[in-house]
Amino acid sequence: MLISLVFLVAGIALVLWGAERFTDGAVRTATRFGLSTFYVGAAVSGFEPENLVTGGAAAIGNLPQIALGTVVGAAVWS
Repeated sequence: MLISLVFLVAGIALVLWGAERFTDGAVRTATRFGLSTFYVGAAVSGFEPENLVTGGAAAIGNLPQIALGTVVGAAVWS
């Protein structure tokens, strides 16, 4: 039980660390190429698994505004 808790805490810490490094890299890349960080965030967040599933479901249901709202909303909160 204790080892499972240690692995859980370590896994969460690694995910947070990796997400922070990824975000910092995306911001540096956007700045280096003179792009808006919002647009880079929107492009990157569009390829997250939950956004791909939501976008696919929205495309099947002929609801493009849902897919766009998901990507923009994820970019704003990134």
